[in-house]
Amino acid sequence: MNTCAVGKARGMPKGRFELVIYWSEEDQAFIAEVPELPGCAADGKTYQKGLKNVETVIEEWIETAKELGRPIPQPQYADCGKAAEFEKQL
Repeated sequence: MNTCAVGKARGMPKGRFELVIYWSEEDQAFIAEVPELPGCAADGKTYQKGLKNVETVIEEWIETAKELGRPIPQPQYADCGKAAEFEKQL
């Protein structure tokens, strides 16, 4: 399932990063990946926990990229209204 995560940390790019969230039988957890940020992923025993964890990892990914002087991609979505509506239903 694709959804979006809002950048919340100070100095984060404006917009929303695409998320891909799926259930992993092998890990017995929901996996949340951020295709726009290479290597950025998290997991959680519930969908909500996976989403919360990946929001933290996004912030850490961006902070690390800044510290290392690496480029930070701009989120491809300015608004993910449908994704936000879906998340409210969970």
